[in-house]
Order: sequence, then structure tokens, then C-alpha cells
Amino acid sequence: MKKLKKWIFDLFSEPDNSTICPVRILAILGFVWALCMNGWSVLVLKAVFDITAFGTSYGVMLAAIGIALGMKTDSKETKDVVLAS
Repeated sequence: MKKLKKWIFDLFSEPDNSTICPVRILAILGFVWALCMNGWSVLVLKAVFDITAFGTSYGVMLAAIGIALGMKTDSKETKDVVLAS
């Protein structure tokens, strides 16, 4: 259970593993939201699943997350920990 908690926290934290990263939180929430909306349209609204649109939007979302994480400046705490290493 401790390993699972650490793994989940590592998903949401900056490279120092102690500072919460807002970009990662928004990325994960956006991904979950996209999956839920797609599931809702297929299961409840009985729409046809369009794999091309889903794959394209998923790829764009991954690219946007990568760009956002690449452009994001690290917090002061993260810079201090990384520089000290």
C-alpha cells in the first residue's frame, strides 16, 4: 500500500517528489475527463465510437501535456533540490 501511495504521489509531484505540480494535476484530470465524456457519449447517448477522433484527440492531449511540462518552470524548492544533487 505504501508503494502505491508513493507511486500516486510521484505522478502528481515535481522532480523533487515533494512539491505538488499543478500542470500534472490538470493533465491527469483532463485525461480522466476526456475518457469519461467519451464513455458517456457511447454508453448513455448511444453514439458510435470514432477511433480516429479519439486517437487524434488523445495524441494532441499527450503532445500538449509534454509541451506544458517542458515549458513549465520548476518551483524554487525543486530547483534547490535538483541543483544540490
